[in-house]
Amino acid sequence: MYIENYPSSLPQQGKKRGDVKLTFLGCYINYTFFEEFSFNEILKQSERRLGFSWSPLDGIYYDYFNFNSNGNLIPQNRANEFPEFLRIKSSSYSGGGILAGIGAKYCFSIKIYVSASLSLGYGKGRLKMNAENNSSKFASNSKAIVKLAFGFNGDNFGCGIIGTSEESNYRINGSASITPFANYIEFFILFRF
Repeated sequence: MYIENYPSSLPQQGKKRGDVKLTFLGCYINYTFFEEFSFNEILKQSERRLGFSWSPLDGIYYDYFNFNSNGNLIPQNRANEFPEFLRIKSSSYSGGGILAGIGAKYCFSIKIYVSASLSLGYGKGRLKMNAENNSSKFASNSKAIVKLAFGFNGDNFGCGIIGTSEESNYRINGSASITPFANYIEFFILFRF
């Protein structure tokens, strides 16, 4: 874990925290409004429609985020800015929200397709801090999910790549936030018998 805006005047080994353990779990469900655009074509390869298709997306999500450390999470040089968060060694957030977005796909006549989707979300949750008073606060969150896909969907064979980038932002108060993000790529090959 790296500390954002870490002052260059301090020892740079303090910029990286090896004692921080992060857990991030979440799920989301999107609904497509237009039948012509289907995630089944992209994610499951179970359908194929030639040409261009798109759809507005609507959905919900739920997140759980937890972090623990061996020491105080607030650097000493910022202790005066965040007095309510001193002596915190762990914290967790759970909450959900709504998503809105758009998805589009183009499948060429040679059965090669490209696809993209973008969903933005906003929600509320509860932040629990393992401090001396074991306090709990309401927090707001926002989320952005981008998916890009490229593949081939043939009669007996299919392959492709799906890239996903997801960023969440949990705002604790006007000046503090936690922003975990995940980027991952999936490769797939399938055979139909």
